[in-house]
Amino acid sequence: MYKGQTSVRGGIEDFLCPFTDMFITQGSHMYPTHMGIMANDVRGAEPGVRYPYYAPCTCRCIRVYPESGQSMWQSVNNVRCANGYIGKVTFMIAHSNSQDCYVGQVVKQGWQLENMGDKGNATGVHCHIQTEQGDDTAWYKNSYGIYQFNNEVDLDDMYFVDNTNIINGSGGNWKKTSDVPAGEVVDQIIHKGSHVEIPGRFEVIDVNIKDDTALVRIDGKDYWIACNPLLEVK
Repeated sequence: MYKGQTSVRGGIEDFLCPFTDMFITQGSHMYPTHMGIMANDVRGAEPGVRYPYYAPCTCRCIRVYPESGQSMWQSVNNVRCANGYIGKVTFMIAHSNSQDCYVGQVVKQGWQLENMGDKGNATGVHCHIQTEQGDDTAWYKNSYGIYQFNNEVDLDDMYFVDNTNIINGSGGNWKKTSDVPAGEVVDQIIHKGSHVEIPGRFEVIDVNIKDDTALVRIDGKDYWIACNPLLEVK
């Protein structure tokens, strides 16, 4: 995206790629610092340059970690993601040397959010970005000792790349807003342990592929619900 860019369809903001030029230097689950997490390290067109990047949606600052130029943000309203999800999103960015955000600050879509940098445990100037679909702000170390969200989603399922020059997309299936019509309904893939929003959150206890039903738990009570045709996946 470029400075000042916005995208709103049907009254819902599209979650935009915050970078004008995107060169991914380390993708999801990659050694050494992305093991078990769905994060990307992104630099700009030229290495070593502290390029600005912009708010992918209108968002509010939730937490700040000055020692690593790191901050957690959450959408003020529901947004639309590249995989069709509509709801709140939460994301973490890191390594800005010029960080000046504060908890409670609201930044409108398209306004400058931060600059790429190398503050904290960083190799080279870049922005570390890590996202989840939902409003869960839990932030904890996984089995590899790396911090993560509970409901992380890969970046190519999160943001639209309208007006982003993809120099190295790390093999992602990147989409533009034209690829996901505003009125399209995208089904969610569920499995045992899934948390699905329709619009509330509930736990999937069991799935019956034969009759396309799912056993769900809502407020401590179990219900069988009918689903669209279910596909068994790993």
